[in-house]
Amino acid sequence: IMKNRKLFALAFALVLVSGSVTFLSSCDSSSSQTSEAPSTSEAPSTSEAHQFIDYASSDAVRLKLDYKNRDFYKDGVAEVTLRTSIDGDTAHFTPLVTTTSSETIKARFYGIDTPESTGKIQEYGKPASNFTKEQLKLAADKGTIVVSSPTNEYKVPEHDSTGTRYVCLVWINTEVKNASYDSLKLLNLMIVQEGLSYVKNVSAIPEYTDTFYAAEEQAKNFKKNLWSGEPTPTFNYGGYEDVSLLDMKLEIEKSLKDPSHVNKFDNAKVRIVGTVAGF
Repeated sequence: IMKNRKLFALAFALVLVSGSVTFLSSCDSSSSQTSEAPSTSEAPSTSEAHQFIDYASSDAVRLKLDYKNRDFYKDGVAEVTLRTSIDGDTAHFTPLVTTTSSETIKARFYGIDTPESTGKIQEYGKPASNFTKEQLKLAADKGTIVVSSPTNEYKVPEHDSTGTRYVCLVWINTEVKNASYDSLKLLNLMIVQEGLSYVKNVSAIPEYTDTFYAAEEQAKNFKKNLWSGEPTPTFNYGGYEDVSLLDMKLEIEKSLKDPSHVNKFDNAKVRIVGTVAGF
């Protein structure tokens, strides 16, 4: 409680010094994440569309490689534990079995592109991030997580264009530990199916391509999330400017040194994203 009081006092002091500034604070933590349920806009009537198809649970998309005792860095597929869920299409994992590397698997989910929820925040970025985090946490706590390269062969995995992340398919079972490889669901596809991502470059998985686009089209028809046309409560509408804490600090310091200096953030609508590193 004392720590929180000190934090609030600090924030209040910052407001007093810098003038009338709108603060939209976000302390994002996997242990204290407030989830937003995906949009539940009414689906089309049966006269407008067929019954909703759970593509991720169908046999159309299944892992075809046994992951047991496999080393991701050598074989391109392995069971992992969740290290950190970053956003809707990025997460970090630790392999259960490895003799070749102790490197964290920084996985960029292949074939999808969710709106941004870190840095430059975009509409529906937070709901996408929350959905991915919830599914991975369930699988980590009660089930199984497997990552694989976008291929049906055992082979050394490839990095994405950054050279630091691996392009991955992320397979989960949220109920069964050490689940059989053919019982896992493809999280990449689940995210598309929920209308929380666009399909992006699925050429490396031609056997799944039609299913990915069918799931995206269905999400559009059922007006799910991105395709709902509805605003999301976690996005700040109204022309907020993204600024850093450093930007604001420098302006405050200028005002303290020179009383005639006009703080450019006075009475401005700003959005700050940061991490509380101490009290």
